[in-house]
Amino acid sequence: MNQTIQRCYLLGHLLLSTVLIPNIATAQISSDGTLSTTVTSDDGVNFLIESGVRTSDHLFHSFSEFSVPSNGSAFFNNSADIVNIFSRVTGGNISNIDGLIRANGQANLFLINPAGIIFGENASLNIGGSFFATTAESVVFGNGMEFSATEPNQAPLLTINITPGLQMGKNPGTITVQGPGYTIARENPFIVTSFTGLRVGAGNTLALIGGEITLDGGIIAADSGSIELASVTEGLVNLTQTSETWQFSYEAVQSFGNVQLLSLALADASGQGGGSIQVHGQNISLLGGSRMFLQNRGLQPAEALDLTASDSVKLIGTDNNDGELGSVLMTETIGGGDAADIVISSQHLLLSQGSGISSRTFTPARGGDITINATESIQLREFSPINPTNGSDISTTTFRSGTAGNITVSTKQLTIDGQQLRSVAVDIGDGGNITLFTEQLRVLDGGIVVSTALGSGQGGDITINAQSTELIGFNVNNFNVSAFSTSVSGTEKAGNLTINTGRLLLQDGARVDASTFNSGVAGTITINALESVEVNGTVPGSVNGSLILSSARVLNQVLQQQLGLPPIPTGDSGSVIINTPVLRVTDRAQVTVRNDGTGNAGALEINAGQIFLNNQAAINASTQSGEGGNINLQITDNLLLRNGSTITTEAGGTGNGGNITINSDLVTLIESSFIKADANLGNGGNISITTQGLFVFPDSAITASSQFGVDGVITINNPDADPANGLIQLPTELRDRTQQIAKGCGWTATSSFYITGRGGIPQDPSAMVPGGQILSDVRDISDLSIVRAIPEAEDSKPDTNTKAPIVEANAWIINEEGNVELVAVVNSNQALDFLRATCAIKED
Repeated sequence: MNQTIQRCYLLGHLLLSTVLIPNIATAQISSDGTLSTTVTSDDGVNFLIESGVRTSDHLFHSFSEFSVPSNGSAFFNNSADIVNIFSRVTGGNISNIDGLIRANGQANLFLINPAGIIFGENASLNIGGSFFATTAESVVFGNGMEFSATEPNQAPLLTINITPGLQMGKNPGTITVQGPGYTIARENPFIVTSFTGLRVGAGNTLALIGGEITLDGGIIAADSGSIELASVTEGLVNLTQTSETWQFSYEAVQSFGNVQLLSLALADASGQGGGSIQVHGQNISLLGGSRMFLQNRGLQPAEALDLTASDSVKLIGTDNNDGELGSVLMTETIGGGDAADIVISSQHLLLSQGSGISSRTFTPARGGDITINATESIQLREFSPINPTNGSDISTTTFRSGTAGNITVSTKQLTIDGQQLRSVAVDIGDGGNITLFTEQLRVLDGGIVVSTALGSGQGGDITINAQSTELIGFNVNNFNVSAFSTSVSGTEKAGNLTINTGRLLLQDGARVDASTFNSGVAGTITINALESVEVNGTVPGSVNGSLILSSARVLNQVLQQQLGLPPIPTGDSGSVIINTPVLRVTDRAQVTVRNDGTGNAGALEINAGQIFLNNQAAINASTQSGEGGNINLQITDNLLLRNGSTITTEAGGTGNGGNITINSDLVTLIESSFIKADANLGNGGNISITTQGLFVFPDSAITASSQFGVDGVITINNPDADPANGLIQLPTELRDRTQQIAKGCGWTATSSFYITGRGGIPQDPSAMVPGGQILSDVRDISDLSIVRAIPEAEDSKPDTNTKAPIVEANAWIINEEGNVELVAVVNSNQALDFLRATCAIKED
């Protein structure tokens, strides 16, 4: 009973396996009898294919099975004048090819099997022309004739048009290329040490067009030729043969499938120039250190590495050894021809775990451009899990005199999380430009968009166009802060940095930075923000605040030695220009131009509706020894400094301090805030403030000084003040002044003396009364001589305990010794009339 159950279970398992596992024919090639194809083999391993049907210079073969065993071969023994060999497999079984396919002459070979095709690790090609492996149902020619693998008994092909098309069914089979993966001898430039896999000769095409395309450690190559990978699940792929190569059109395709490269797989179209790689699919993935690579070794320019996905392109992961080899799209030139461009079109693009997109030049030739159009999102994130120093990036680089390629990115959402988007000029070549178009740009946790010139070439420009731009965070692995940066370490100019955005936020030590470390000039930073610019916060655990900065900086000695830099830079800083309705700088953040070397600081110009500085924030232009930079603030509303915030120009050494010009409706300094223009040996800068209202609280100040030179000048302008405001009409005839002043004032009266004014600075009681407006009362005071009676005491009895009051002297006498003595005579007629309420003479 138990044995019966076991047999039934085993039989059911076998039957189920035959349903789930596709048919794979192994080590067998046989004709289906529909055409005059003959197949012979002496050893069952190597197969000779002859005859077939010839139409003009095209040859047709039809097989029921087509598989090549390991170390075996399939030899198409065609005439040397044959141009195209079309071979179909009609038996419904997958072709398993683990040996050699060869043909005579320069013939192109088409292998058509709708059930699927697998190329094993030992598969190889030896043909003079191009090779096409496809799981299409048929080849459709321009005159309507069709060579079908699903309906092999159609009318014979008497004449055909040279322009074929591949008709894909609704569920085409897959194409897989297996292999051990690539190994390399060196990375810069990239050189493969050994090669196994599918390869076509110089200038030819290697095309894999099927339902799904997988390179699992597999390697395919076209020397100076074209590689075409396309996953098409329904529709017609049109082919056009030109004098040099084949062109593919996907306009008649209804839907695409997936293309994936796994486990160090490689697609390589390197050679003497003219190479290209084209990939089409719904989702295109490079995983586990896989690469698409195009190296130009000749004088002719390479074409392009082009990926088109209806959904996504993903590059994820590195190899499993040391994590150095990431999944990469790469073009480069080591010859006289330009490197190939890289073009990506998709909805989504993801680079993760040490993957990258790169174009490089090692010669005077130009590097390739990188153009990415992802309609929905682009993400750069995550370091290699094996090697945490290997990050994901998009980059163009020149190592010699050639110009690096440009980078252009267009997407709705661009996120750079701890990774890099960069253009680098290492030697005398110029760096490429970086241009970003996006609705939302987020640079997080030490992510960087950077253009740098390490040698004597110029740095490329960075231009950012975004509705919202955020730079936030710090990376604990490499100590990078999130940044936009252009820099130069040589003698030429760094690139300019332009940000056109609705809102710009810098937080947690983030930077917008244009710098020089040598004699080159730092770039100019221009920020146009339609809503606001916010610069706030410090690096976590540090006092280093967020920065908008153009500078000449001194690097540490280790970097100076590595880059061959002088100890002190001599180049000038660039300028910073900000145009925005609202600028907020808080919590130790700064907007600054600075020169720590011998050069001059750049200018700092801000056009804003409002500027707020809070909690030790700063707007600053400073130099170590050169001329100080000028600060120009044009503000339509108000400027507020509080909690130790500053606006300063400083010049060390013999340089003169920069000038500060402020035009603002309202200027307020509170809580130990300062506006200063200082110098050391040179002259202090001038400060000019034009405002309707200036409020400087006692703990704050505006100063322009020099320690050893001439102090600067502070000018406060109030252009709309009315000089006639508050004036009264003076009398034309004055009274006799001798009758208006009494000999003394009543010492027991209730009079007071006030000094009033219209300024905002209170009088200093220890200082002299300043000049200016003095209250002058010239009214008629004749009616103010009022005699006030002294009220009688309620108790007329004398108080013997009452001390005599101290009375001021109001008379003098000559004492017995003949000396003049001042005395107080209270009830004498000789005393002053102290009952008068004023100092005026009482008129009778």
